[in-house]
Amino acid sequence: MKIFKYLLAAALAFTATAASAQMHETDDYTRLQASFTIGSLSNSGVPSIDPNGFSLGVIQGINVVEHLPVFVEIGATLNWMHSAADYYNLIDPKDRGDRKYTNMNIAIPVNGVYKFAINDIVSINAHAGLNLKVNFFANEKVNGEKINYLKKDDMGGRDNRGNVFQLGGQVGLGVNIKQIYIGYQYQTDFMKLVKWPVSGEKYFLHNNYITVGFTGDFFEF
Repeated sequence: MKIFKYLLAAALAFTATAASAQMHETDDYTRLQASFTIGSLSNSGVPSIDPNGFSLGVIQGINVVEHLPVFVEIGATLNWMHSAADYYNLIDPKDRGDRKYTNMNIAIPVNGVYKFAINDIVSINAHAGLNLKVNFFANEKVNGEKINYLKKDDMGGRDNRGNVFQLGGQVGLGVNIKQIYIGYQYQTDFMKLVKWPVSGEKYFLHNNYITVGFTGDFFEF
């Protein structure tokens, strides 16, 4: 019976602490962040190119429900990805060399976020939302020959060339330890990056992000 009373008292104390901390998790916030990216450019789920890279960004969280830690996040990130691999032609074994891929884009994520406070120091937030991406560099180089995905002349026509604008979605989970943020996010494209000539195969990017950030009042005047 005493053990039950101790457990009940501990549970009530935790609940009171969490409720008190939760009230402090409704303030708007700004986060500067950097991410390591593990990506896959694939057709029908079959990877073709596996680029890695990094991104730098700023995120603004805006509380949208009074007295509840529900936020809308909007931000901007600059992303760079690159891969290098051996190339070989299955039809012509003598046709060998290297294959390099580079992509640079600016993304504008818009997420719905719920933040749960564990205590005054630690909180967890889950998010899901949409991602608008603007590609301004998407090149592949095979044996020194450059192919610009965004140029119709390189891709054999307007229908094949890469999309400058892409819409995608993401889900993620993060931990806030005071002002430090550590999180994971999975992001996928709803619109193709490029359609390959002859075969007509459509390729989509799927990315995993490991993120570290710092939250503060950077833009208050």
